Formats: sequence, C-alpha cells, structure tokens
Amino acid sequence: MFLDAKNEFSTAQTIATAVSTNVIDLTPLKAAARDVGVGQPVYLVLTTPTTLAGTSPTVTVAIQTDDNAAFSSPAVLATSAALIPAAFAAGPVVIPLPSGAEKYLRLSYTTGGTVSAGTITAGLTLDPQRWKSYPRNYTV
Repeated sequence: MFLDAKNEFSTAQTIATAVSTNVIDLTPLKAAARDVGVGQPVYLVLTTPTTLAGTSPTVTVAIQTDDNAAFSSPAVLATSAALIPAAFAAGPVVIPLPSGAEKYLRLSYTTGGTVSAGTITAGLTLDPQRWKSYPRNYTV
C-alpha cells in the first residue's frame, strides 16, 4: 500500500472531535474539479499509530467535500460506523471513496465515549493493505 503526503488527511493526528489536519485539493489532477470516485476505485485508509483508549472510546469518520477550501457548505460523501479499538487491531480500516466529490476533500472525526489517548493516520490510496503484519516470535 502506498500513501503520499499529498493524499494524506491526517498523520498521527490526536483523536478528538475535529476535522482533519489536511485538506486534499483535487484540481491539480485536472484543470477543473474531478470526481475521483469514478473509474479505478480509490480507498480511504485509516490506522491508529497510537491505540484508541479510554472508556468505551469510538471514532466516527465522515468524508466531506466542498467547492471551497473554507468548507462553508460541506457535503458528506460517506460516514463510517462508530469504530472501536478492535476495528483497528485487525489492520487498517478501509472505506471505498464514493463518487460525487467536489474540488476539496477533508475528514471530520467525531468521538464517542471518553477518549483518553489515540492518534489517527488517514489517506487515500489505490491499493489498500487489507492484512496486518505481525512480528516474528521465534528465532531461526
């Protein structure tokens, strides 16, 4: 799975009710805004470099789009279920990006329960990693 800085919404961002640190501008891809959900599938990939912790902690992620960088009237393209720590323990959470994007994309995070710790990294990719690697616990 490849992620690059221009396609990342958050890099180890503290989990809180907030929007992503970064906004993705789709216009560099073409002179006009481009609907990236049509054609080859594009995926939103979420990981938690620091585990989500607290009392019944959850995070819900909404993919928002707007025609201006200030997001004065954002539209929601998709919303995840309330994600619990176990959802991330199995590997990255992968959400297909739906069609209908305007010029800009960002994520909106909403926490539930009490979140005492956790960071999130989120970005777009064409080839999501759907498995989790484990360290070797043996010697050769």
